[in-house]
Amino acid sequence: MEKLRESGERQLAEVDEYARLLSKNGQSVAGYNVQTAVDEKNKLLVACEVTNEGNDLRQLEPMAKNAKQVLEVETLEAVADTGYFNVQHIKACIEAGITPYVPEPNKTNQARLQGRFAREDFHYKAELDIYECPARQTLKRIRTYDRNGKRVFGYASQASVCAQCSFKSHCLPPKTPYRRIHRWEYEHIVDAHRKRMSQQGGKKMRQRAALAEHPFGTLKQWCGGSHFLLRGKEKVSTEMALLMLSYNIKRVLN
Repeated sequence: MEKLRESGERQLAEVDEYARLLSKNGQSVAGYNVQTAVDEKNKLLVACEVTNEGNDLRQLEPMAKNAKQVLEVETLEAVADTGYFNVQHIKACIEAGITPYVPEPNKTNQARLQGRFAREDFHYKAELDIYECPARQTLKRIRTYDRNGKRVFGYASQASVCAQCSFKSHCLPPKTPYRRIHRWEYEHIVDAHRKRMSQQGGKKMRQRAALAEHPFGTLKQWCGGSHFLLRGKEKVSTEMALLMLSYNIKRVLN
């Protein structure tokens, strides 16, 4: 416990202090989260990273930028699964000349489940900086605030208008006088991403499955489908780098 307090971490594995609990086949095991990037043209591993984070939420930007640097290209397409969806990382990728393709997680919309309009039913008009509701009434920007390090704008309808609206029961919970919507200052980037995914997402994800899953399956087979031989983040990273090199050599020779 003393070592845990000194480290500032929430968990500490006895066999490897850098390992963290990860979910594997429905069970929690102490281990590492291995990240890889595969080049579509040559089907080679161009980047790998060993982390001890329990999910992939903060891996899109660093892995995409790493791959771009290794490939020495001006632009790049980065395709990842749902676990990598992070709006701030998507923004960072776009700014770095990287076009990301990442499916947005399916979230249960409580409003729609309760028979009310969801946020998606409100249309944003960029030229006027307003939202238009299904009844064609306006929600204007009324505030700006910070939410988890992101600048967010708040929009609201007029209570007097909502009180007389025939759609009120389909829009507002009881005792709620008006509708509010929150918008991230860079949400236009997310909107463009959603449009891009709706047009090409299915194709890109099929390509990703063929590219990314093969190396992982091969490496797991080489490791006996089990675990790394070494312990400690630095040693595990070295082991993974050697596995990556071996995979690429075998791929080139074949």
